Amino acid sequence: LGRRSGVEDADLLEFVQSVFAWSDIAVVTAARGHRSAEITRAIVEEERRAAFVRGVLFGTVPSSDLSLTAEAYGLDSTGDFVAVRALLGDGVQNRKLEIAMGFHDSSQRRQGLCAVVDGAIVGFVSEPPPADCDGLVGLGSPRPLRYVAESYRQATRALMTLQACGLHGAHDLASLGLRAAVAMDADVSDMIRARYLDPLSGDSARELIVTLRAFLACDMHVERTATRLFVHQNTVRYRIARFEELTGANLRETQVVIEVWWAVALSEMSL
Repeated sequence: LGRRSGVEDADLLEFVQSVFAWSDIAVVTAARGHRSAEITRAIVEEERRAAFVRGVLFGTVPSSDLSLTAEAYGLDSTGDFVAVRALLGDGVQNRKLEIAMGFHDSSQRRQGLCAVVDGAIVGFVSEPPPADCDGLVGLGSPRPLRYVAESYRQATRALMTLQACGLHGAHDLASLGLRAAVAMDADVSDMIRARYLDPLSGDSARELIVTLRAFLACDMHVERTATRLFVHQNTVRYRIARFEELTGANLRETQVVIEVWWAVALSEMSL
């Protein structure tokens, strides 16, 4: 067309190069706009999903919306779900821990949703994660979707117990046993501390606690305790007697033994 119109080749080349340059600018601008729109849409969707997760865990999603929203995310609204609350271990990334807990299971064996709340990964999943997963993972017991808030309360308590005991992996309250009560019941723990730990002082305090821990772990057999601690049996007997003297405890009484176990567990926790 340029030649038929008498346009010089140099002018025609300049025009074509200009068209290409402006086309490149237009394509790059359109691509950036498209990418920006994708990011905005992803952020909105992430916020919507996180809001739903929080609503399920805190029990604030209306029953009329619960099943419909869950099914929109591909979840079985009639199944049971385990609530989780997790903190990252050293060198563990969010995505890696989420995968370990089953939130991105490509096999679809597990179904669930998660979000980050107050620095913790929280959510609910159809099957509990393996006990040896990285990080600190508190688990609740299985509950229908509308009662997951109860499971989340248990998961939060389990995580706090893990932190207090210095444990790792995934644990529920059943696997933690009475340690959850030791970690959470401040009033009883204060009484136990004053009764059995405060009377112990100096360098001997740790020695007595270590001996008591081994003594209870060995079902209160002096011989087995001595073998475990690599000391003479009379040394074990002396330390047990010394503890009873300092605290006024009688380790032949069942209630006292339970309270002493509580005191030993309390001494292990970073409360």
